[in-house]
Amino acid sequence: MNIDINGLNSGNLENLRAKRNETNAPAQTKETASSSPAPQASSAQVRLSNTAQILSRAENSLKSEPDVDAARVAELRASIEDGTYKSNPENMAQKMLDLE
Repeated sequence: MNIDINGLNSGNLENLRAKRNETNAPAQTKETASSSPAPQASSAQVRLSNTAQILSRAENSLKSEPDVDAARVAELRASIEDGTYKSNPENMAQKMLDLE
C-alpha cells in the first residue's frame, strides 16, 4: 500500500532528488575547470580620513618621544633629597578621586 503525502510518491521523489543533486553539486569536468578564467588580482585602494591621517601623524611623532621625562624626574628627585619638595596632600587626594 502506497501512501501519497503532499503529492510525493516514489517517482516524484526520484525526480526531486535528481534536481537537488544538480543544483547543490554541479559536476565540473576537467574541460570546464580549465576553461574558467583565473582569478585576477584586485587593485583595492584604502583611503584614510583626515582625522585618521592626523592621528597617524600624532602617533608617529609620539613614538619618537621618550616615555619618561628624565629631566623632570631628576629635578623632582633632587628636590626630595634636599628637602625642598612641597607636596599638597589635598591636591593629590582630589586628583586621586578624579581618577575614579
